[in-house]
Amino acid sequence: MNNPGINAAIWERLKAKWTRFDASEESLRVDFKLITADTEKDKTLAIDVVQTIDDEVYVETVQRNPGEAYRTLGIVGYSIEKLVQTYKKCCMNCIAVSTRRRMSIWLYL
Repeated sequence: MNNPGINAAIWERLKAKWTRFDASEESLRVDFKLITADTEKDKTLAIDVVQTIDDEVYVETVQRNPGEAYRTLGIVGYSIEKLVQTYKKCCMNCIAVSTRRRMSIWLYL
């Protein structure tokens, strides 16, 4: 949280949420996935915070600058439906590549 480009208030809100779950009987698992720019070394555009709470998955994305990751990923202005469609297409492409190469992949929806 020492990164001045990431809003500390978002992390504080998440921390408070996780503390509440930790104190209760609910199960909690948190994973982080970094979204980085290929053009600039070590530039994290966003962090997907994947929270599994009692077997339900919730994803929150924390961006360095609002919308910056969307521009880089080419998804500016996409509706939820279009984002889901795009994600499914990417998943199908991954499956096709892994099948040709006889690889196993795991997709988390």
